[in-house]
Amino acid sequence: MKVQKLSKQVESVNEGASKSSKDAKSVSDDLSNNPGNAKLSSKADRAAKAAAKDAKKAHKLNDALSKSNKKVESLQKEIDKTQQELNTLDQKVDFVPTQEAK
Repeated sequence: MKVQKLSKQVESVNEGASKSSKDAKSVSDDLSNNPGNAKLSSKADRAAKAAAKDAKKAHKLNDALSKSNKKVESLQKEIDKTQQELNTLDQKVDFVPTQEAK
């Protein structure tokens, strides 16, 4: 459940980071065409800060998702190992001779 929730959050945040990055690039390109425009300069600065903030948030969520995926993988290996041990014990139980009551 946690992994699914994180996956959806990561997807959403990555889309947001991509959008803010594109916006920042667009404003930066506009500023390159008109370097003396103080209003565009301010807008480009805000857009760059927003893009950096979104990228940082995306990075944190991607790290959390990666850790969760590693934990799931570790738990799956542990489950497989325990299942093998149970199978071995089950086979031993099947081979124990039964004693009939007299």
